[in-house]
Amino acid sequence: MPYLHKPIAGTALLLTAIAALTLPTYAVWDSARFWIASVSIAMALPGIFALTKDHTTINFFGDLSFPVYIIHKIVFVALINLGVFSATQAIPLEDTTRAITLTLFAMVSATALALAVHQFIEKPTAVLMRRLMSYARYWKESEGKA
Repeated sequence: MPYLHKPIAGTALLLTAIAALTLPTYAVWDSARFWIASVSIAMALPGIFALTKDHTTINFFGDLSFPVYIIHKIVFVALINLGVFSATQAIPLEDTTRAITLTLFAMVSATALALAVHQFIEKPTAVLMRRLMSYARYWKESEGKA
């Protein structure tokens, strides 16, 4: 379906999914509205990709998504083991405010560590792998000529 690759189709299908999930009330799990929204989201992906593929900011956060996924649990466990969450009990905040503050702190910490991993581990490793692959191709081509 080539029309699904158009940004307008992706946007329309995404809006359809949002409407199916929220209007007039929230859709429950395994209802017809839920499945309409699920199919709409799946069909929207090619158009949304076409709309966002050249946006540097979106690509930057997309590049960080895997390191954040890998690192977030480590960061949360480290913050718990360091006593960050229990130490905040002494600060006079409402429970909701404390929860939001700690969640934001953990998210910023995980994102910062993910940025460091992306910049200093993932990017250099990708460069090294490309270089090794080019050497492998060179050696394979040179063996065929000999």
